[in-house]
Amino acid sequence: MKTTQKTAAKIGLFSSIITIFGGVVGLGIFFKNTSVFNLNQHNPYGTIISWFVTTFIVFCIALSFGQIVSCKTNDKLGLGSWVEQYNGKKFGRYVKILQPLAYWIGQSLVCVLYCGEAIINMAISIKTGGCDVGNINFKYQSLAIFGSGFALLFIFVLLNYFAERFTKKFDLILSYFKFLPLAIVIISGIIGGFIVDHKFGLWTAEYYQASTRSWQPIGTNNCSLNTFLAVPSILFTFEGYLIIGNLTDEIDKPEKNVPLSIIFGIALVTIIYLSVTIACITVGVGNVYDLMNVLFWKNPEICQIMNNIFSFFLVVCVINISDCKIICSLKSINFLLKNNMIFVPQKIHNNNTKKNDKKIAIMYYLFVVGFVGFSLFIPSVIFESEQFVNGFCDVNIIFFYLIYGIVVFGGFINSLTKKIKTSVNIKGFVIISFLGACGAFTIFLFNTINQFILPLFYNPWGYEVGKTWHLFVQDTDGYMTTLQNWQTAIVFWSFLFFLCLLPIFNDFLMKICKNKYYHKSNCLI
Repeated sequence: MKTTQKTAAKIGLFSSIITIFGGVVGLGIFFKNTSVFNLNQHNPYGTIISWFVTTFIVFCIALSFGQIVSCKTNDKLGLGSWVEQYNGKKFGRYVKILQPLAYWIGQSLVCVLYCGEAIINMAISIKTGGCDVGNINFKYQSLAIFGSGFALLFIFVLLNYFAERFTKKFDLILSYFKFLPLAIVIISGIIGGFIVDHKFGLWTAEYYQASTRSWQPIGTNNCSLNTFLAVPSILFTFEGYLIIGNLTDEIDKPEKNVPLSIIFGIALVTIIYLSVTIACITVGVGNVYDLMNVLFWKNPEICQIMNNIFSFFLVVCVINISDCKIICSLKSINFLLKNNMIFVPQKIHNNNTKKNDKKIAIMYYLFVVGFVGFSLFIPSVIFESEQFVNGFCDVNIIFFYLIYGIVVFGGFINSLTKKIKTSVNIKGFVIISFLGACGAFTIFLFNTINQFILPLFYNPWGYEVGKTWHLFVQDTDGYMTTLQNWQTAIVFWSFLFFLCLLPIFNDFLMKICKNKYYHKSNCLI
């Protein structure tokens, strides 16, 4: 009877796919297309090329992981466990520490800040009849956004502590709910582009510019360097599909369902993303707000109603994705604490019991996310720019694609040596994994060189990179500062340096404090 109950509580394949969908689809697809469209000068063909190049690389990587994750691991910590098998124990330990303390924390922080801004924006818009948070002086805006974001984060953490089962079920319901706004965008965009009386971006070679509320000619170049510089913005929208690796212990038949859920999950996300992009291209806009403003331009009241509705949809979507990433971070930190892999003062470690493991993990998470958030908040207020937050998020994504490439390349080598057995064997894996690894390495090198090295030589005081770094609502009155190329380079290399050294610094602290649980053979130094 106990066995039956345990099996019944497990997550099946379909729920696993929906979990990936919930952990991936959020704020990115609603707004990140704006920067993709801008980089391509709203040329529809260049925009589509950007998307197809990115989805091809992501799909090769996801298919590769479909086979890679079917190996047997020593634990169930997702990416770090797979790295340990294919790239060695030390590198595996490095990723196990880095992912929860940098990647998941960075992702969850960005999501709650965006969620806080969406709530404020919706409240202001309803009260003023159209004004948004972008029209507020940035110092007050940043205080409001950071304050509400951290309040939401604290609420999510408490819910996961006191009502973990409820939050997981609630997240699953919200994941299903996301299909509604996506369906509205896709259907209204594609159909509306044909039947509504307005200038159509795809049909008249014009696009809608929200800042001037006018129609401008699209760029004539179908493919340029900017087409490929748009890739990081699109990658942001795909991040999170490996979230399922941190829930392996809750999945029924994980050796089979985890690889299949990654493959089918990324396929579902890809189809939806491309459909939303086509809907936006058809109308000649870069985000859902502009799409509704254009479709209902004859009736401002309906425009305002639709904007408020989509603000609510956005809040729901971001709450879902925020909580998913917080859950992953808490689970990973809890695992690291139980296995004595991260630094904890000896007194706390000695008093630690299984009963308060979860509480210490939450305290640890709040301390790290508070430190990161405060470190981003200070320069944001001083320079009156939200781009430090977006920069941290982008650096995380680009750096982890380098790690994905290393893991996938390890899978490629293993397909030749056959040292590690896998229960799932994908046809053409040698070619797919090679393309996936090359794609991941290219993403890291191409964007690092073209955005954070070359601009320092040919235009250090330009704004090419800064114009693509936008997280919050972009204002029309100049309250936010766009960072210059030399400033974005300092932000990028500073954050990259932080990410590279974080796990090493963790082991250094464990060593100098002479923790009894420090084992030199397992550590990085």
